[in-house]
Amino acid sequence: MFPQFLLRTDKVLRGSIEMDNDASEPIFGRGFIAIGQITEQEVEREMMKMEKEPREEKTHTEEWRKWKSEKIEIAGRLELNYDLVSLFNIDVTKALAVQVYIQVTDLVSGQERVIRQIIPVFTRDIMYDIRPLEFHAGMKNEFQVIAKRPDGKPIKMENMIVTVRMMMGGEQGRRKDEKIVEIKDFYTR
Repeated sequence: MFPQFLLRTDKVLRGSIEMDNDASEPIFGRGFIAIGQITEQEVEREMMKMEKEPREEKTHTEEWRKWKSEKIEIAGRLELNYDLVSLFNIDVTKALAVQVYIQVTDLVSGQERVIRQIIPVFTRDIMYDIRPLEFHAGMKNEFQVIAKRPDGKPIKMENMIVTVRMMMGGEQGRRKDEKIVEIKDFYTR
């Protein structure tokens, strides 16, 4: 199990993995773990590529090859405890997410297992969960806004400014239009 998220202050990736072979028996094997980061610049670069070449399908299955990696041995279960900066050159303060790629080969059967995981990095101290309570296009709408810390604990909202940006999708889910909605009446209960 990997953490559901990392905070921008985290320097260590902790977790554990368990792997079984096709016979549902624990894998005893060797492999490697590669960890990379997703930054805002990389996302912008990918968006630009997609806009220029929208029909071409892209696969990022080999992206992990450019990340730093460490050899691992597993005996059914492996505890992860990696310093992200010193081992993988990842600065969590500049990352939107951390990507983990693990590949293990069972020494007995030769079966290979691959795990891919993206772990988001919260760059803010507060998360806002916005849920529509009543929504009718072009009419008065109500939303519930819940403020909480990344660990899920609630936090009191004060002096909050809300901007809603609506993405209008076109064919095949591509972004077609963007509209900013002004919130006229805001009240708390």
